[in-house]
Amino acid sequence: MEQKKNLKGEARALRKKVTRIEASRSLIKTKNRKKGKIIKAHQDRESELKKNRDDWKVKCKDKEKECVELEKKYKYLASLFEMKEEQLKDILNEFEELKKKYRQKHQR
Repeated sequence: MEQKKNLKGEARALRKKVTRIEASRSLIKTKNRKKGKIIKAHQDRESELKKNRDDWKVKCKDKEKECVELEKKYKYLASLFEMKEEQLKDILNEFEELKKKYRQKHQR
């Protein structure tokens, strides 16, 4: 009889232990799911940030190329203006010389 009580007590203790272990396991699974979701969210955010960074780098390189092209264009235009300015000065000098010659011819 005593053995039956002892066996019932052990069985009851084992059931309680199993119940506690299952509850603990369930709690651990829940925590791990939450952690997994948080990790996934961080990974998604990291991927998004990497993509944004890469897109920004591409845009930056494009803008740099555009700036270099514009700089070349403006330097070319500046040299054209200088050339035209020199031509205009030459024409003005020639005009002044012709004007002097014309005055000299008409003064005689």
